[in-house]
Order: sequence, then structure tokens, then C-alpha cells
Amino acid sequence: MSDDEDAESFYEELDEESSNNAESSNNVESKDDDIELDCGSSNESGFVPFQEYDKEGYNSEGIDSSGYDRSGVDSDGRDREGYSGGYDENGWDRYGWNLSEIHKVTGTEFDEEGHNMYGIDTYGFDRSGFNEERFHKVTGTEFDEEGYDKEGWNECGIHKVTGTKYDGSGYDYRNFNEIGLLRWSNRKYDESGYDYQGNDKEGFHLDGWNECGDINKITGTKYDENGFTFEGFNKNGIHNVTGTKYSSYDFDVDGYDKDGFDVDDNHKMTKTKYDENGYDVNDLDKDGNINPAK
Repeated sequence: MSDDEDAESFYEELDEESSNNAESSNNVESKDDDIELDCGSSNESGFVPFQEYDKEGYNSEGIDSSGYDRSGVDSDGRDREGYSGGYDENGWDRYGWNLSEIHKVTGTEFDEEGHNMYGIDTYGFDRSGFNEERFHKVTGTEFDEEGYDKEGWNECGIHKVTGTKYDGSGYDYRNFNEIGLLRWSNRKYDESGYDYQGNDKEGFHLDGWNECGDINKITGTKYDENGFTFEGFNKNGIHNVTGTKYSSYDFDVDGYDKDGFDVDDNHKMTKTKYDENGYDVNDLDKDGNINPAK
């Protein structure tokens, strides 16, 4: 091979090597282009600083990538829903009321359901149907159609939500918990001086009677200030509910029904299960025969 041919071959190999190096360099630059860095937002000079975020998504200044701090407020003082101080940029709160207590939808002081900002309608009833005097607008009583009062208690002291004698916080209708302590003070006696069982320190119940029901707290006698006993009878043996000598349970002041039997089915005169004629409370004799006079 001549010198000229050797030189030509040398330069061809050199050109091929340069071409390969250039292609390799282009591949490296292409890989670098695929790398994305979180560089944050640019500052006034146009420089974009690199931002590092913790596992909760906040940078060293406690700001997330959307511009909110850890309490959920941005630099303008607005939360993630656009409210500042409880109001949006147009002056409406989350429930559609402005500072003048006008509703966003109706343009009046009442919402679509007819209640004002405080949940009271034009007749003074709240959203549950109770007024300030605790009467329900449908029933006219202190209980709603389902038999529950304003706080969710029925006449038996059972709560509407829990179905027990305690509410969701563990307190009964008189605000005592199961160990007998008040909701707000953790004391044994309420402001009226009664414990969770309704008894005061002297042993009198909320109804004004002692445990036996024979002494009234106010009068100190077996009659209350209206002249009736614990069972509801006055000195003449007349009941305060029925207006007769028999109570709603059909017993008189001495505890006997019209046939002379007491609650244990014992007769007043004979002191046995049978009256003077030999018949029991069901008008049957000892052989099971029915009293023909009945």
C-alpha cells in the first residue's frame, strides 16, 4: 500500500471515531434532559432556587408547593377553600351569610328553609322544631313527633342517638355521668343541690319527698304545700288526678281497690286472698267457681 493510501485510511478511521464520540455525547445529554428537579418558583432576578420538601410536603419555611403553611393558610391569609377570617373574597361565610346576616341565595335574612343565621324561623322555632320555651311546633309539647325533647331525651330518660340513658358524651338527661359526677364541674351535686340519683344531702328527692315518701321537704309533714300526700291524696282521701277516692291505679288512700283488695291481692277485712264471701281478686272461689253476683 502506498503512502498516500495509508494516509487516506488513517483519516477515514479518525473521522469515524469522532462521529461515534459525538453520538455518545448526544445520548448523555438526552438522558440529562429526562431528569426533573423541583426547583420551586423563580424570584425577581429570574433565578429558580432548588426546593427541598419534608415527608409532609413542606419546605424549610413550612410552606407546601401550593403556597399554604402547615395551618392551611396562604400568604394572603386565605385557607385552602378561599376563606379568610371565615369569609370568602365576596364577603360570604361557609354557610352563605355575610356580616349583615343576609343570605347569599335568598338575599334576605332567611335562608331557603326559612331560618335566619342563628337557625331560627319567623315563628321562633329552630331547625329541630323547638322554640325558646322548649315547645315543639308540631306537637305543642316538650317532645317532638318521635317523643324526644330538644336535647334528644324521651320521657324515660333514653337518648335518641345512643338508645341508652347516656348521651354520646356519657352523661344522662340531668348531666351526670355513670359515676355520679356533673358534666361541667365534676362535682357530686348539681346547682340545686341534688346528686345523680336526684337526692340532696338531707335525703330528699327532686320531687320534694324523702325516701319513704312520708315526709315532704317543704312542709315537714306527710302533705305537700298543696295538701296532697306522696300518693296524691288529700286529707279527705280524694286523689289530685282523678278527683275521686281512687287513684289512677284504682287504689284508695289506704291502698285498697273498690273490692277491698290491695296490690298483693290480700283482702282488707279477711287479710287473706279471699273476701268475706270466699272470692279472690278475680271473683273466683277456692274451687275456681265464678262469683254469681258478678
